[in-house]
Amino acid sequence: VNLKWFVFHQRAPKVGRHQPQRRVMEDEMDQPQRISREKRRNYPERDMTGRTDVPEGWREPEFRPEDNKSGALLDVSSFSTLFPMYREPYITSIWKDLANMLSSKYGIAAELDLQKGTITVQTTDKTWDPAAILSARNMIWMLSRSMTFEQAKRCFENEVDCDIIRIKNMASRKDSFIKRRARFVGPNAQTLKAIELLTDTKIQVQGNTVAVMGASRGVGLVRNIVTDCIERNIHPVQHIKTLMIKRELAKIPEMANEDWSRFIPTFKKKNTKPYKPAKVAKRKREKQEAAISKVDQQLASGEYFARREGEEKILPRRLREPGALSRGGAKQMHQGQGAHSLSDSEIPSDGL
Repeated sequence: VNLKWFVFHQRAPKVGRHQPQRRVMEDEMDQPQRISREKRRNYPERDMTGRTDVPEGWREPEFRPEDNKSGALLDVSSFSTLFPMYREPYITSIWKDLANMLSSKYGIAAELDLQKGTITVQTTDKTWDPAAILSARNMIWMLSRSMTFEQAKRCFENEVDCDIIRIKNMASRKDSFIKRRARFVGPNAQTLKAIELLTDTKIQVQGNTVAVMGASRGVGLVRNIVTDCIERNIHPVQHIKTLMIKRELAKIPEMANEDWSRFIPTFKKKNTKPYKPAKVAKRKREKQEAAISKVDQQLASGEYFARREGEEKILPRRLREPGALSRGGAKQMHQGQGAHSLSDSEIPSDGL
C-alpha cells in the first residue's frame, strides 16, 4: 500500500457531494424535521414569493430576424439524409417549393442528389435563426419516411416535435417482429388511426422504423405504445382504452385533483393452454390397431405358419459352395443356425 497516498487522502478535506455525513447531536434527536436537500448540499434557499404560474393558452413568441442582433452565424452547419427510390418522383415534384421556402424564409440552402439519393441542407450567410437548420433536418427526415410536404414543414413550428423509432432489434425473431408490426398498424390501419386521434400526432410505419410527428407529449406516448407492442408484446388496444378513459376524465373539472387509478383498467397476461378436442374412443381403437405389427397379425390368423411351410429351405451361400462341408461346413451346419436334419432318402445304406 502506498503510504503517502493513504496519508494524503486521510488528511485531505472532502468537498462537494463527498462531504462526510453530519453527526446528529443528542439535542437534535427529538427534532422530527429532516434536513432538506438544499441545506444538505449547502444550496441557498429559493425565494418562491415572486413566482407566477404559466397562464393557459400561453405560447412562446416566434423568433424573428430583429431578435438576432449578432448577425450571421460563425460557421456552416449541414445535414444530409438518404431517401428510398420510390420517394424520388414525389420529392422531385415538390422540390422547387421546398427549396424556395427554405431560402426565402430561413436563408437555408437545399441540395438534391438523385444519383446518390440524398437530400442536403446547410446554413448560409443569410441564415438568421440558429435553430432553423435543426428544423430543416427534421423536415427532410420526415420527407424521406413517407410524410407529405404539407405535414413535414410543420417541423418549423415551436409546438411540433418529431421522432424516429427504430423497431428492427426490438423483437427476438423475424416472424414475431412482422406479426407485432402488423398488430400495431391494425386491419385497414384502424389501430394506427385511433392512436393518431388520441395522441394528436401523425405516424408513418416504414420498414424497420416508425416516424412520429406532433406535440411533445403525444410523441412520447406513441414511443411508449410502440415499445410495449413490439418489444414487450402488449397489444395497442390496452393503451387505446386507457387513453380514451383519461380523455373523458380530463373533461370533468371535478376530477382534476383526484386520483384516476381506480378508473384505469389493469390488464393481466394470461398463459392459457391451446384448446385440444376430446379424444374419441374410435380414434383410440384405430391407434391400437395401427400399433399391432404385421407379424402379430399373421400369427393370429395362421398365415405366418402356412407361409413358412410352403417355403423351401435354402442353405446359406457359404454352404452352397463346393467343398464347404469338407472344410468344416458340416460341423457349422449342425452347430450353427443353418443346421437341419437329413431325410430318410439321404441316409446311406450298407446294402444289407
